[in-house]
Amino acid sequence: MAGTQILPRTFPTPVIGLASIQACPSNPARVSLTVYNPNATATLAICALDTMAAIGGAGTITLPPGQGVELDGWTAGINAIASLATQQITILEFS
Repeated sequence: MAGTQILPRTFPTPVIGLASIQACPSNPARVSLTVYNPNATATLAICALDTMAAIGGAGTITLPPGQGVELDGWTAGINAIASLATQQITILEFS
């Protein structure tokens, strides 16, 4: 039986820096969220919108350079922070 393929939506994400900022809004229809750190040297940290992101902080997911995470069933938005100023983040939403 063939299934329906869900194509991801990308976000025009802001530049991530040394302060916690919103990187992705909440979406109750979201099936999963994939977050990837494309940077060569900077570490990123992500967390739910109701938490301040901090590298190595409680409630955060730390993403070393070149690493990502898939958050199945994640409908909340995310905050993000970087270990260095002016860094990129890649976010794919499946809904």
